[in-house]
Amino acid sequence: MLPGMGPRRALVACTLLAVAAAGLSAGATAQTVTLNQGGKDVRIAIGGEAALPADFPGDVALPQPHTVVRVQHSGAVTTVELDVPGATVDDAAARFRADMLAAGWTAAAVRRPAEGRGQAWEKTGRAVVAWLAPAPAGIRMQLELLPQRGTAATPSP
Repeated sequence: MLPGMGPRRALVACTLLAVAAAGLSAGATAQTVTLNQGGKDVRIAIGGEAALPADFPGDVALPQPHTVVRVQHSGAVTTVELDVPGATVDDAAARFRADMLAAGWTAAAVRRPAEGRGQAWEKTGRAVVAWLAPAPAGIRMQLELLPQRGTAATPSP
């Protein structure tokens, strides 16, 4: 909880910080935001501050070329947003699928998003959920790395 604020005001303040951080992901300013949400520290790096974590798994496919625009760490979950210039959603989704299968991942069920494409993958206690949507210069791809359902996880830094 933020000093001098009740639980409701603290929740509103944290929500506003998260919304502000998400709005900056368009690439305007390099920034790192850290906040406490639900008792967990959430760290968000945006723009020039966003980079793949040092421990990003080498067996998770990344489209080439790409630009990392946002990285969020919350407990055992890491979310990475990438811009993929010149790509179409269908082509990028097909390539991602082929690369994940080649790396030994198993496809899992995922709900279809309203716009774009979604994929889910599982491997050795880990899961990856990918969302691909049209963006002005190509596509925006969001990768969520998390423990596979029903497995214990070690929180990320």
